[in-house]
Amino acid sequence: MKEGPREEIVYLPCIYRNTGIQKPDYLATVDVDPKSRTYCQVIHRLPMPNVNDELHHSGWNACSSCFGDTTKKRNKLILPSLISSRIYVVDMGTDPRAPRLHKVSRSPIRIGIAASRKKELKRSLPSCFPDLKWPQEPSTIFAKLDLGLGNG
Repeated sequence: MKEGPREEIVYLPCIYRNTGIQKPDYLATVDVDPKSRTYCQVIHRLPMPNVNDELHHSGWNACSSCFGDTTKKRNKLILPSLISSRIYVVDMGTDPRAPRLHKVSRSPIRIGIAASRKKELKRSLPSCFPDLKWPQEPSTIFAKLDLGLGNG
């Protein structure tokens, strides 16, 4: 097992569902570097453009098994929504401490796209994309959905 460097920041989907607050969910960036003056603080909030999404089950555009592969970059975070079925793609590569929205799937997609494991993808997506050969990597599925992920 390969080990990467210790995380210095983490990203947390923050949801307002069932709170009575009518604001968009947001992605919080939290500093987890013990040497930092902002350790354990939210250093950035990225609000989504819509209300009533319920962000859920975020995942990267490249899986963790790609660590050390210079042809793959983990520079986009995929944020599916349970209630609205929108899929948000967040640019994490330009400024990891202040991510920004890259693309939004404008049309609702009511399929189990939040699946992150090949086993789950194989079980949940073939009926939605019968022309693809299974099992597929998540990036292939996202490319099919035209989420603007590119190759890295």
